[in-house]
Amino acid sequence: MFERIVLVLLLAVYGLLATQYFRVTPYREPGMLLHQRDPATGQPRRIGDVGAPDERQHVNYMKHLLAGKGFPVLVPGSADLYETYQSHQPPLYYLIATAELRALGGDPDKMRGAAELRALSTIFGALTLIGSYFVAKWGFTRPEVGLAAVAFVGFLPMFLALHSAAGNDPLLYALCTWVLAVIGLSMASGWTLGRAFAIGVLVGLALLTKTTAIALLPTLVIALWLSRKSSKPLHWFASLATPILIALPWWIRNQSLYGDPLAMKAFNSAFAGSPKASLFMHGFGFADYWVNWVGWWTLRSFFGVFGYMDIFLDDKVYRIFAALFFLLLLGWFLSLSRSSQARNPRFEIVLWAFVGIVALLFIQFNTTYFQAQARYLFPAIGALGIFSGFGACFFAGNLRRWAWLPLAAALLAANLYVIGKLPEEFYRRALPTVQIGEFD
Repeated sequence: MFERIVLVLLLAVYGLLATQYFRVTPYREPGMLLHQRDPATGQPRRIGDVGAPDERQHVNYMKHLLAGKGFPVLVPGSADLYETYQSHQPPLYYLIATAELRALGGDPDKMRGAAELRALSTIFGALTLIGSYFVAKWGFTRPEVGLAAVAFVGFLPMFLALHSAAGNDPLLYALCTWVLAVIGLSMASGWTLGRAFAIGVLVGLALLTKTTAIALLPTLVIALWLSRKSSKPLHWFASLATPILIALPWWIRNQSLYGDPLAMKAFNSAFAGSPKASLFMHGFGFADYWVNWVGWWTLRSFFGVFGYMDIFLDDKVYRIFAALFFLLLLGWFLSLSRSSQARNPRFEIVLWAFVGIVALLFIQFNTTYFQAQARYLFPAIGALGIFSGFGACFFAGNLRRWAWLPLAAALLAANLYVIGKLPEEFYRRALPTVQIGEFD
């Protein structure tokens, strides 16, 4: 009962914080980026929406569906590429969001529609947090670890900002976390055909949400192999064939339209104008690029960089956040020696494998383009939350059922600071007289 009460409390505070984030974040408002310069003029770069990254383009996908035009098609080099560069995305999130707009009569061009779409992302975030709790409860029989994980993940300013904007990432994070939860249940309590099929369905839905979900397939293979004494060939088939069958129609469509099932050729062609990693490495050196650009930018955006990577907190705040995170990971490492506490080492390997695979995809992307945004690592946020939860419980000692409390208090204070800062920062970037047609 105690754990349920705390979980509900944490979810309620998370919901209130997310509501405040989407109240202070502009919606489809043009403006300028103060820390990014137009190479032609040297002036702050103008942009069609200073609010949440890519939100405008995600909503444009829904508008295409609402207009009865079917799924949009990404056309690299098109005149409206600024408005349509998310058109290659898999359909699941957009079908759900469009159905919500139709059911509630929301207009995606107005703030009411924005509130409905952003609330949907907040709901998906709550599902991620509940999934994180069950990763710990089912996989490790450690509900107190789950509560600490919920406090850490749910109160991260970046997690809240991402879940107070329209986009397909929140649904992806939720599905990935629940895949890990059911894998944990299977590895702790035994594989069954029902659990294997449930995992397959969740992976298939994730593949229909975003291509990054491909990282779940090798992770699932690792989990099955580590459970080879209890997992049967039928479990392998149900969990691996099901997602392929679910995603196959969309992959066939992509093959027909773009020449490859994941639409990566079209995406790379459309992304060609983005900052190239080779230019950074040539100008700053290999080590400087990966440490001071990719590393430092990613670390900061893990805790909170807002707008289009243009609103930063004081570096001292990021260093405090980083110290807290690495202290929690140290606590996880030290907790490995406590054999008296419930552990599931094979499942921990699976969680780290998923973190590693997602990180490798992120690194590969940054070898081509400079895109040091931690949101690309957040499919594994549930696993990172679990390791942080283990660390918090280790340091809490006999008070580990309360390990969530100092995490929640510290991050709540950080969020109040951020929410107070954002309105002025967005106001400085607003250009209400600029016409959207100026942007390309």
